[in-house]
Amino acid sequence: MGAHGSVPSSDVQIGEEVSRSSSIYRVWTDVASCVTPNGDQATIFSRKFKSTDSKDIRSFFENGIKIARQIRHPYVVKYIDSRITDEEAVLITERVQILDIAIDSLSPIEIHTGLITILNALVFLHSKAGLCHNNVCPSSVFVTSDKRWKLCGFECAQKAENIEHWVQSDFVRSIKEADFAPPEDKLMLAGSVPPTARDSFAFGKLILFAVDLISDCDSFSGFPLLSLKEVASQLTSENPSVRGELSSFLENPAFSNDVTSIDNVLRTIHSQSDSEKDRFFSDLVDRLRLIPQEIVANQLVPVLLSRYVLLERRSHHFLLPTLLRPLSRRDESDSCIGILNPQLYRMHIIPQILKILRVHEVSVRLNILAHFGTFVQYLSINELENVVLKELKASLLDTDDRLVSASLCALADVVPILGGAAVTERKHVKSFADGTPKVHDVHTSVCHTRRLPVSPISLRLDELPELESISPTYSDMNDTVAETPPGTSSIKLRLLSESEQTYQDDVSNRTEEDRNVWNWEEESSDTVEEKTSTIHTIHEFPNSESGHESDVECHSVHENITVCEKPNSPDSVKQNITESHLGTMNAVDLKYRVPNIGEIPEPDLEDILFAEMEPVIEKKSVSLEDALRIATNSEKPQSAESRFALVVEQNESHEIARFMSFLQRFIPLIVKRISKMRERGQ
Repeated sequence: MGAHGSVPSSDVQIGEEVSRSSSIYRVWTDVASCVTPNGDQATIFSRKFKSTDSKDIRSFFENGIKIARQIRHPYVVKYIDSRITDEEAVLITERVQILDIAIDSLSPIEIHTGLITILNALVFLHSKAGLCHNNVCPSSVFVTSDKRWKLCGFECAQKAENIEHWVQSDFVRSIKEADFAPPEDKLMLAGSVPPTARDSFAFGKLILFAVDLISDCDSFSGFPLLSLKEVASQLTSENPSVRGELSSFLENPAFSNDVTSIDNVLRTIHSQSDSEKDRFFSDLVDRLRLIPQEIVANQLVPVLLSRYVLLERRSHHFLLPTLLRPLSRRDESDSCIGILNPQLYRMHIIPQILKILRVHEVSVRLNILAHFGTFVQYLSINELENVVLKELKASLLDTDDRLVSASLCALADVVPILGGAAVTERKHVKSFADGTPKVHDVHTSVCHTRRLPVSPISLRLDELPELESISPTYSDMNDTVAETPPGTSSIKLRLLSESEQTYQDDVSNRTEEDRNVWNWEEESSDTVEEKTSTIHTIHEFPNSESGHESDVECHSVHENITVCEKPNSPDSVKQNITESHLGTMNAVDLKYRVPNIGEIPEPDLEDILFAEMEPVIEKKSVSLEDALRIATNSEKPQSAESRFALVVEQNESHEIARFMSFLQRFIPLIVKRISKMRERGQ
């Protein structure tokens, strides 16, 4: 476009040109959107001077650019850059649209709010800046991206005291719209005309221009259509003295709505009394819900999250818990819900939060972190990593302990989202075990049985006195274990199997430190499978006269013995004995120590002696005296008829010696116990 080579900086990127249907081209040659070197969205205005243009024409643009640069007001277009040469004048401002193009897309409340904004801007020019605009029209009013109206186009502006010298030059008449020119300009009247009368007349015409374009006033019940027309009628009077000062209309009901009233109070909240603050914040959320969400997002969110509002303690109770979360349907019945839908929340609230987090001021940071848990879940991963974490770590190293504490709490809320490693920026290792108990439904009526490997050695002794007192619980097992015929005796002796011995040897190799460690995982119910074992019992019915041998029967006992299998070690078996067995076995003066429930027993000397021994037992009937004689007199040759005769190979002689040494220690203990029992029986 024509203005491409006329920008103040060669780095400015020119965008789309504004529609040529706008009246803005009465003043400027080219108007287009652009992007500054800083990345700011802007609008560029360019006026190319003709060779026939006088110096007076250039002076109008110099005057307009100078005033735009000097005036800083929220209702005046923001100045960015400019340049004036003999060939052209260039002005760069914030990104705006011309009113005569944008007004068709505005809602009634946005139009009404815009008129109030322009009224306040003109009052500021008249009362504070001492200026008269002299060219109020749609081409001098602009609409920002958040639908706010702002005033600009100060080419014809003049000091109020110099208004008597106002001259209608050809250039002025060429850029002004005839409908917005007062009668005194046409009649070239001067002297008795009030300085601000020209602006009052043009503003009245602007009201009529906006009202005529509103197609549906019913969509906003608060739109004071009739009141605005009455004001416009007064302002467009042909008699300048009847129009009145624009400042007198500020309190008129026609120029008031919830958007502007809330905005005005929020901008002056620091000067309000405590009672006024209480009344304002107590019903602020309800008033915001009556305003369309787009208006709240575009025009009120910046002031709702301004510094003065954040520092106001009442806002933390009434406003921020609701504003800092998106509106959700499931929360409609909740008293503390959001105001903006998720899309508007994402577009307007989140950028404001990130902007606040970049402010390095103690009170601002503490107040926004007080609600960090409310909005952190709605921040993106990129925002958390690149902005939030950086700012939190900066305040974490501050000398103010309040900032450190608040930052630590905020980081705790980030951990579930990014993970601990991302927050601490350190390599994490597992140092703690999860000891949370996991309860499984176990029905004792349904038991799974498993046959254990039979011990390599089984002893069966005849003609022994009744030994049922060794394990009294056996007498209660009539429904499980076959009854022993009257007058008979039985010994139930079970030695360690090979698989059990292997597990015991493995346990014996543990260090003392390992045995003292309390392992939560081994204690957990989900890592130990409990099963009911099968007891291998040998019932003997004495029949010494007949010389016949009794059958060996194996029965499963569900109530008394439990086998616990460790995971990943299917061959490792533990035998647990009930408390009734424990009490009785402790009474027997044996070298065995019965472990508690769930305890891995320590290997005894006898266990070690039995390791790696697989003797073959012949079922020959021998007397008790013969068995004791063999045990106590190991040097005598063994009888072939001995009940404990072992059939071994020649290379197993050392194993026999170990086994006989064990019998020398073990059997006398049994005999001693039997003697004591006989004495008590007598």
